Amino acid sequence: MPLPYSTFSDHLDALAARQPDAIALIDRDQPLRFADLRTRSLALAAGLSRIGVQPGHRVAVWLPNCAAWVESFLACAPLGALVLAVNTRFRSVEVADILGRGRADWLVYWPDFKGIDFQGILDGVAPVDVEQLQGAVALAGPDELPPASLHGKPVHRYDALLACADLAPAPQANAGVLCFTTSGTTSKPKFVLHDQKTLLRHGAVIAQAFGYGDRACVLASAPFCGAFGFATLVGGLARGVPVVCAPVFDAAQSAQAIARHAVTHTYANNEALVGMMQAAAPGGFSSVQLFGFASFTPALDNMLDLAHAAGVPLTGLYGSSELIALVAGQPRDP
Repeated sequence: MPLPYSTFSDHLDALAARQPDAIALIDRDQPLRFADLRTRSLALAAGLSRIGVQPGHRVAVWLPNCAAWVESFLACAPLGALVLAVNTRFRSVEVADILGRGRADWLVYWPDFKGIDFQGILDGVAPVDVEQLQGAVALAGPDELPPASLHGKPVHRYDALLACADLAPAPQANAGVLCFTTSGTTSKPKFVLHDQKTLLRHGAVIAQAFGYGDRACVLASAPFCGAFGFATLVGGLARGVPVVCAPVFDAAQSAQAIARHAVTHTYANNEALVGMMQAAAPGGFSSVQLFGFASFTPALDNMLDLAHAAGVPLTGLYGSSELIALVAGQPRDP
């Protein structure tokens, strides 16, 4: 599918110029417009550049689904920095492997996040695995005080980088921008690299294949750090429609978000979808146009009945880190 842009910076510039007030993200019910997403991403890119992030550097982004994950990715892309997407379910052994074998230069994380003990996990990482690390960026609230250092490396506040008044460097051309970790034939995760043009093209294919119209609204039910979650995000970004996210998946809260934000599409495993449909109020899914699922829990055999009762169209999906994800949505009509 031909696209006018091969980089996220060019694509975001175009979206912000064409629909500046349109909603790009809804993070915990807080909307972020495309113009503001562009402004924040550019400011963060300037801040990252000021602390030393350069083309070719590897930035491990270890965050749950939130606006900061998206801003960090969109800030790294024009800098020519490669995002190592660290799974939020990883613990010390896996994180040490990603930081060490992935040769991470920087780490973006949320030390006081209540859902995951990020700081405790990092305390269990051996110093040898962070030898290449130049520093870290910590997401923190106004009343939270992140650590001053991590294994002897400086920790910078995320909000301080956002406040950087420097101009962002000129954007780099298309290159590798995102590295997933996925299961391999060994005990260690393998790395899968994608460039910007590939990701944008796949996002456009998703938006077209699953029928994103002008009023589409997509719920991110899977983590952005993985193929399903990132494909959900990039599909929304490619089409310029809102993506709803929350740091912790909760079936009941997700069902409420679907009703509250008139969500039209989401993609998840069958267990998550069953939980949402069981928690939904009558008529709560009236906006839904399509749920896509991967069957990770075959014993849950009531999903079709629940979907029929809720009036929710379903399509089967196959996800692949190598192909990004959502590569085999089944046609709904025979």
